Amino acid sequence: MSSENKRFCKINFVDGESTRFIYEPVRADEPSSIGRAIQELSQTNNLIFYVEEKLVIIPMNNVRSIEISPSPVNLPQSIIKARYID
Repeated sequence: MSSENKRFCKINFVDGESTRFIYEPVRADEPSSIGRAIQELSQTNNLIFYVEEKLVIIPMNNVRSIEISPSPVNLPQSIIKARYID
């Protein structure tokens, strides 16, 4: 996997633990599909990852926050673009 294709997802759990996944873009139209995926995530009860030939299912009620990097360029209008100040 080349460094320009690497995508990271960090899951921060309510108990203070975290885990990080690395993945490749699924499709060439990833920027628009990520926007749809973010909308769908807000309406689901679980995050499901396929990792090294096994499924990892994370209940959303155990998740404090999710970080995705690099951020897609084309995001839904409902997402607020901001900077950390603390």
